[in-house]
Amino acid sequence: MPCSPARLLANQRNAAKSTGPKTAEGKARSRMNAVKHGLTGEGVGLPTEDAAEVDRRFESMQKELKPRGDLAEYLVRRVATMTVRVE
Repeated sequence: MPCSPARLLANQRNAAKSTGPKTAEGKARSRMNAVKHGLTGEGVGLPTEDAAEVDRRFESMQKELKPRGDLAEYLVRRVATMTVRVE
């Protein structure tokens, strides 16, 4: 159904206002809009500020569990990442 010229003009004016965030803070916040909880899907589901906590937990778990080999170390890293995601 076609719209009237007045409606078209109103839509164009409204669309000109919807250009998205302009500040770095606004862009960073909007970048996280699609991140819900990070427990599903592939890729990184954590904000970058959580990377330090993952590293801290990994170091702590590594000292406690003393993984031997690449697979064991990988699993410890996954556990550290998942515990941060859950929280």
